[in-house]
Amino acid sequence: MAQDRSIEFKQPDASYKMNRHTLTGTPAGLYFGFDANFSGMELRLNHAGTGFEETDINGVVLSRRGLFKSRQGVVVLEGSDVTFTIAPTTSTTRRDAIVASHAYQNIIGGGAATYSVKPNIGSGEPILSPYEVLLGILELPINCTSLTQSGVRYVRRQILDLNTITSLVAGKYDIVQPTSINVNTFDAGWNAGFGNALLRYRRDQRGRVYLEGSAECQTTNANVFVLPAGYRPQQANHRSVIVDNSGGLHVVNISGITGQVSFAGTPVVNEIYWFNNIAFFTNA
Repeated sequence: MAQDRSIEFKQPDASYKMNRHTLTGTPAGLYFGFDANFSGMELRLNHAGTGFEETDINGVVLSRRGLFKSRQGVVVLEGSDVTFTIAPTTSTTRRDAIVASHAYQNIIGGGAATYSVKPNIGSGEPILSPYEVLLGILELPINCTSLTQSGVRYVRRQILDLNTITSLVAGKYDIVQPTSINVNTFDAGWNAGFGNALLRYRRDQRGRVYLEGSAECQTTNANVFVLPAGYRPQQANHRSVIVDNSGGLHVVNISGITGQVSFAGTPVVNEIYWFNNIAFFTNA
């Protein structure tokens, strides 16, 4: 199946700059498809598993295609498999980046996207040109002569799962994280809340952290628990207001450095405190 680009250029009186933004408010990168299959040292990316579903009027799936958004805002639908021959390794491990490249062209139909391997990128992120987006990372063990051997791993770099978007408002999107993490380790004198109100936290794909649930105080220790790295505020100290079971309001501090969640004052013994509606952007 052919490759399509949506939408590069329409009529001379149309703004080509506006035509670029078909997924307004979403970042460039991989959205659907480009799943890895191995055969010998051949890496084949196809779209049968996670590809974008194209359906008829009755909802019957006619095809699945890979979809990515270029860094210039062009949406590329890829219907063909993409195949690479990967070089073997010898005495060292290696990480290769798989990238798509597309440069916007001010012509009807535009130009085709191309695909390539950036070999041996080291332990960090690959350096991309202004026209490249990352599709995935291929990790190879030492003495690798077949991609089917133990230790080979391919990680898709899906930028955003559109199936998890619950709303699109003013160009921004909210992401549902299916599971929250329960706080199981409390500081001395604190216990989890009860029932479905266990204290927990989660982070969406924009890097925003949410706290919800309750905790019970059994001493006057102001320190409640510690948020792990990746779930801490951007600023050195984030202050929020929480409520107790009696309706009283209390200020809590959340350290962006240590992750410590603590009361600004002295908590009341045998009181239950609710941490709902606390939200902040993480420093990760």
